[in-house]
Amino acid sequence: MDGQEKKDIKIPIKDIVMQAMTSNGARYEEDEFNLLRKYFIACLNLGYMEPKDLVLMVNKFASKIKFISLMFNRVNKMDYYMVSNGVLYINGALKESNSAFYETNFYKAVTEVIFEANDNHIALSNALCNMTAEKIYTMDTMGSRIVMPKTSEEEIMGKKIQIRAGYTNYNLIISLLKQLFICKGINENKLIHDMYFNGYESVIKNIFTDDNTKLLINVLDKLCIMYIKRIVMKQTDSSEQALLDKYQIIVNDMFTKMDQNYFAFCALITTDELREKCMKKFDSKI
Repeated sequence: MDGQEKKDIKIPIKDIVMQAMTSNGARYEEDEFNLLRKYFIACLNLGYMEPKDLVLMVNKFASKIKFISLMFNRVNKMDYYMVSNGVLYINGALKESNSAFYETNFYKAVTEVIFEANDNHIALSNALCNMTAEKIYTMDTMGSRIVMPKTSEEEIMGKKIQIRAGYTNYNLIISLLKQLFICKGINENKLIHDMYFNGYESVIKNIFTDDNTKLLINVLDKLCIMYIKRIVMKQTDSSEQALLDKYQIIVNDMFTKMDQNYFAFCALITTDELREKCMKKFDSKI
């Protein structure tokens, strides 16, 4: 890590952020200025961009966000920020009550702005932006490229499910998206890299082209809305569990062989019962 830290210090990230603010007429307070510095250093260490790309990327943010207000006190989806008319509104009280969540929320907002993400597919945009944000937070705080998988439990209409993706926010939706990525052979880090340079919409259009995948993305959107209602509003949709199982069964049916990728997918299936049911498709081939 010593060599990595020396590389970080040599890059004039502070000057780049300051110049971007000046040239775009933007003004950020010290805490958020420092978070931007940490954000882009983590992006370098994750390989999402190179030093020569920093001016472009910082200006992508500063040209769109002129001011950051800490007076936002609502929940927006599963987040505590909103971007509107050149202002990033975010809940500054989280700095004291939950600094880790504040930082990942801030990083998600920055990612959303740079990607130019939209909520036409609410599951896709929020899962990808939050996945990126938590990877950046993990790199910044732990020096690790990997958000470590861990098992957490949730309950839908009295039935327990296990989620193993290891993320703090949008965990179930990220886990389901990872299932699809495994099935389609999509490298999530390459996808994130490409979104920084080509934008969210362009990358999505080029990757999710076949009808089956488009169907799954639409199902994932419905699950995401149900998930937000259950977690944030404490309102459980009676059809969520059935739709959750249906999504995973469709992904399972897209696999043609029992290999390492298939086992990685199975590890993310949300119940033991469903995993056993899915794996029966290969019983005759064993």
